[in-house]
Amino acid sequence: MNMTVVLAEDDPDIQLVARLALKRAGFIVTVGGNGQEALAAIRRQPPDVVLLDWMMPELDGPETCRQLKADPATAGIPADHPDRGIRLDRGIRVSHPPHPANNRGRPPHYPRQ
Repeated sequence: MNMTVVLAEDDPDIQLVARLALKRAGFIVTVGGNGQEALAAIRRQPPDVVLLDWMMPELDGPETCRQLKADPATAGIPADHPDRGIRLDRGIRVSHPPHPANNRGRPPHYPRQ
């Protein structure tokens, strides 16, 4: 079963690169253009992980993360913003933004299969 990720990113170019890299790594990706869109997507269909841009219109990454962690329904979902990374149960580490040149298009630190 593929893992799901909600990516919150307002820059269309970074959205494209990140979405493609995450899909290539086997993730099912939902993209939101800001924190409000990401929270709506998370509440509709809780993902396995959330990747947040730091600065976005309407609701930035840190505030989105605070709201995510304050809601008991979403508090357990791993969330990341730049300069951090998330190690998931299966030993997978993801970070945002992923760099397409690393590991043949996989996010940085994503294990080779």
